Amino acid sequence: MKKKIVFVTGNSGKFGAVKRFLAKLAPHIELEQVALNLPEIQSLDIHEIAREKAREAWNVLKRPLLIDDG
Repeated sequence: MKKKIVFVTGNSGKFGAVKRFLAKLAPHIELEQVALNLPEIQSLDIHEIAREKAREAWNVLKRPLLIDDG
């Protein structure tokens, strides 16, 4: 049974690259692209920015996810 994970990104190029990478590394994971317009907090700490973006995406989707913070 494949596990489904959402990749929150509007960049189809990044999505394609990550999907190909996972297909080789973890073929049991099915990746789905979802584009969300998420607020980005102002901070110099990239970890804090990524955590908040992931929390916001979780609040919307309530599903396992990866975020694109680039």
